[in-house]
Amino acid sequence: MHFLLRYKQSKFEIVWCSTHGQPAASNAKVNFNKTEAVSLSGSRLCYQRIWRTPLLQQQIHSWHDSSSRDPIIYLGFPLHSSIAQRDTYLTSLLSKITTGMQLHSHRSLSVRGRVTILNSLILSKLWHVLRILSVPNLFFKKLKSQISGFVSAKRSPRVSFETMCFPRNKGGLGVLNPHIQQSALQLRWLLPLLHDRPCSPTSDFWHHRSLQSSVVLPLLVDHLLRHSLPVGSQVPIHLDYRQAFVFPSLRPKALTQSSDGVFSLFFTAVDNLPHLFDQVVINPQTALCLKLGDVSVFSSSCPLPKSMAQLPCSLAYKFDSTKGRLQPKLPAEISIHPYLTKRFLKWVRLDQLKLQPFFIRAFLRPASSFTSCP
Repeated sequence: MHFLLRYKQSKFEIVWCSTHGQPAASNAKVNFNKTEAVSLSGSRLCYQRIWRTPLLQQQIHSWHDSSSRDPIIYLGFPLHSSIAQRDTYLTSLLSKITTGMQLHSHRSLSVRGRVTILNSLILSKLWHVLRILSVPNLFFKKLKSQISGFVSAKRSPRVSFETMCFPRNKGGLGVLNPHIQQSALQLRWLLPLLHDRPCSPTSDFWHHRSLQSSVVLPLLVDHLLRHSLPVGSQVPIHLDYRQAFVFPSLRPKALTQSSDGVFSLFFTAVDNLPHLFDQVVINPQTALCLKLGDVSVFSSSCPLPKSMAQLPCSLAYKFDSTKGRLQPKLPAEISIHPYLTKRFLKWVRLDQLKLQPFFIRAFLRPASSFTSCP
């Protein structure tokens, strides 16, 4: 049994009393000798200051924090509070995968048989873990080497890993690429997250079936909105947080600074998808939320400076409510970053810098649009 602790002893006492009452209600037995207390913050200081005495009073002697060697395993998932714990778990997982490959390498298996065993049996534990665990590229690199060696089975010439991962109908072997598979596993959360956006705390978005039936999804949306909305913002919610999934420049810094969080997995999964905007039509309000770097076509002859690329489009363009479309601002209307903004407009006007087609459509009259605006 694991107790996840923060800073309030009163809640611990309530949980502890209810834990003692559950066996009597269900005629079950709880092994309290194996109880372990886990610090949610990973701090060891809170044990000495807050938890040591009450835990010892309840005969709980096991404590887990960031200084522990191994992570806590819960439902097969590692709960780590330090990078060292994560790396220790991944080293152990890679060793188990290698052992599984060695056991099956002695069998007389065809190449297709090895691929089937690999995808469905040897890597099954990995598929389970990759749902929520952010894994460094070094781990994937080592794993790819192990997979390539197992499938090739000392055959010469060795098939490249990229070819192995192609579907069989395209000349490949159908090996599941662990890096791509991790992104595919995130669709379980991404599809309901991206189906719509909340316009207010009482909008129909919150009553969608996927959010109503999940405890995690509403918390993910709330966490994303909390980091996306300006401090002190009021309803209605004008921001469409889905833009941050498509355009990296719009992603909240708090969610991108850590490569070990769940949103790093979400963003990576979306980045791995093809971004085809040929038939996309955006409304002017969405266009003004984007960065200049997002709406510019890369050109080696006229590279966009980083300081200019980070500027919002609303500095250079405005919405003409009478015509229902965007138009460039006049020089007298540009007051913030005037030098960079005017320079950008000059490059566009002289055709030295081209704009993305989906952004250009925001300058057309609504009657000229060939599909509905998102």
